Amino acid sequence: MARQPLGGRLRESSVTSGRTLKFVKEIGSTTSLSSAAGIVAGTGILSGASPFGQHAASTIRDSREREKKEMSDLNDRLATYIEKVRFLEAQNRKLAADLDLLRGKWGKDTFNIKQMYEGELLEASKLIGETAKQRDDLDKQILKMQDELNQYRKRYEDFLRVGEMDRKKIDEMFVQLSQLEADTNTLRRRITELEEEVMRMKKENQRLIGELQRTRTDVDQETLNRIDYQNQVQTLLEEVDFIKRVHEQEIRELQSLAARDTTPENREFFKNELASAIRDIRAEYDQVNLFLFFINLRFM
Repeated sequence: MARQPLGGRLRESSVTSGRTLKFVKEIGSTTSLSSAAGIVAGTGILSGASPFGQHAASTIRDSREREKKEMSDLNDRLATYIEKVRFLEAQNRKLAADLDLLRGKWGKDTFNIKQMYEGELLEASKLIGETAKQRDDLDKQILKMQDELNQYRKRYEDFLRVGEMDRKKIDEMFVQLSQLEADTNTLRRRITELEEEVMRMKKENQRLIGELQRTRTDVDQETLNRIDYQNQVQTLLEEVDFIKRVHEQEIRELQSLAARDTTPENREFFKNELASAIRDIRAEYDQVNLFLFFINLRFM
């Protein structure tokens, strides 16, 4: 197996340590963000949200707790790998020091030294190869862990984005709820006003029904009175007609008597009696006409 210079191994180990340190810092930053998000969720910033928003916040908080636990496990695994790398690097440094010491003594008892350290050199070469293989495995695992970390970071950002969208939806729903409550209150006031108007109209309707009933009663009474008056008028007309015929008969008789009596005194007497009878007939006729006029005026 071809050996690489120990200095090259040490430089690569330093690069690996730097990459590992950067990865630990990124994990720390992500853990801090998750902790901050958990504090924000725990302080009750979303306490005014609806049960749906609280459930979403609880789900996000549980997801962040799982992520924190997974990241803590990854940190523990990474710390174990780093300790292994440091242990192997320390062994490499010790072997490099031993090799330098052997190189300083290369000219003295070369064969004996070769026999003495050949097994150790083979073991060291094998150990270096295994260390390189383990380091490659660790690099692969670190890359895999970085990919996982990026995935967790992306999931965390997605959760934040979904949480922000949910918060906006909740705010919009609160606005819609406020508008619906305002509309409901307006409708309730309108319904109350309509109910009051209906009650007022019912009372007015009852009053009008009462007045209509009284008016019907009055109309019926007036109809009866009118029929009675019409009967009276008819009777009076018949009486007037009868009186008129009687008076006409009396006038004719008086006129005939006046024609037969030739004395001036008798003619004057019958003339006065005739004038008096005509006045009486006219007065009675005027009273009847006046009575009929008032009756017609009442029923117009």
